[in-house]
Order: sequence, then structure tokens, then C-alpha cells
Amino acid sequence: MALYRVILPFTDPASGSQGVRHMTLEIEADSEAEARRLAIVEFAEMSDLSSSGGRPTIIEQDIKYERAPVVRRASLDITTKSFPNGAVVSRLVGSLNANNFGQFQTALDDTQAQGVKTLVLDLSGVTYINSTGLSLFVAAGDMFDVRLAAVPSRILRLLKMIGLDKLFPTYTSVGEAAKAPPAGLR
Repeated sequence: MALYRVILPFTDPASGSQGVRHMTLEIEADSEAEARRLAIVEFAEMSDLSSSGGRPTIIEQDIKYERAPVVRRASLDITTKSFPNGAVVSRLVGSLNANNFGQFQTALDDTQAQGVKTLVLDLSGVTYINSTGLSLFVAAGDMFDVRLAAVPSRILRLLKMIGLDKLFPTYTSVGEAAKAPPAGLR
């Protein structure tokens, strides 16, 4: 198994841009062919999550690959902290993907069992996220008033591309997110 960077050129009718855009995905696979297939599937899943009109089209003949440096991507550390106003902050450090989907889901379930209404996801330590990880954000949105804090720029671009930035308010700091009024009062 190796880590590949797959660079997908695509056109996006929803953006109004006539040019070609590129998205780079890091995919763990046994071969370039498998990395290509998985990248196309992941891109399609992210496009399906998008609330924008029109669907991006991959320019398959221009897909490029490169072997990525070996980095352990399966680990995810989750720490939680409660604020006096009842908000809970979950700080995620590492990679959020299919390998640790269950770990994050368990943390969400445990937090919900405590009767928490407001959940701040501190993403400052997130190094990688794929469509599986993003699907947990959507699930969390059904369970809590979710706010995203300290979102790294590359992840914020991804959230904007698929429209999740419209579902979840983003804040520059954890404190700002935890102290913000409930969604209905903004």
C-alpha cells in the first residue's frame, strides 16, 4: 500500500468559471490505477454533497499522479472540553477518514448521550479529511448545533467547494465559536 497524490483537473459549471480547476487528493492504494479509481469515486462523492447547481466534470485524460511521502494518516486524537455555557469543544488532531470513522462516531455518540446541544469542532490539528470524514460532519449537524473553529485553509477550501461552509458557521477561534449565540439567534 502506498500513498498517492492524485491531481484531478475538472470543469465546474456551478462556479461560473470557464477554466479548468484542479483538486489534489491523497489516496492510499496498491497501484496508480487503483489510486485513480478511488480518487474519481471520492471526487464524485464530494460532488454529490455539494449543494451547488451543476456537477463538476473530471478531465480524465489529464489526471496526474505522484507518490506522496510516507505519512501515517490513520491516527486521530480527539480531546473534549466543556465551556460554562454548556458548549463542548472537540479538538481533532490527525486524519479523519474511513480508518477512524468509528472512533469519531463514538465520540459524537458519547457527547450526545451527555445531553450536549452545542458542539464546536476545533479543526486546527486536522491534517487530512476525506468524504467519509465529511459525512460525519453532516451527521453531527443532525445531532448538535455544530460550529467549526480554526479551520485550516486547505480544508476550508474543500468545505466551500462542496457547500458545507453554508451548513456550518466557521470561526477563527474556539472561544469565539463556543460563545456565539445559538443558530436560531444569529
